[in-house]
Amino acid sequence: MKQACSILSVIIVGFSIYKYRYKLLNLMMRQPGLRRVLIRFALRVPYVRQKLMGSLFSFPHTTEKL
Repeated sequence: MKQACSILSVIIVGFSIYKYRYKLLNLMMRQPGLRRVLIRFALRVPYVRQKLMGSLFSFPHTTEKL
């Protein structure tokens, strides 16, 4: 019975986190220290870093020669 109760609890908590994930993320991003840690963690992921840096520092491509 204890095992069934704990499995049910994990499922309910997981569903709640999934359902309110954007509200939780906004709540975490309001805290300056936690925001800094989350951004550092995200920038360690190569795909995220490449996409973010590519969109931030994109330069217009020209075919003209100076």
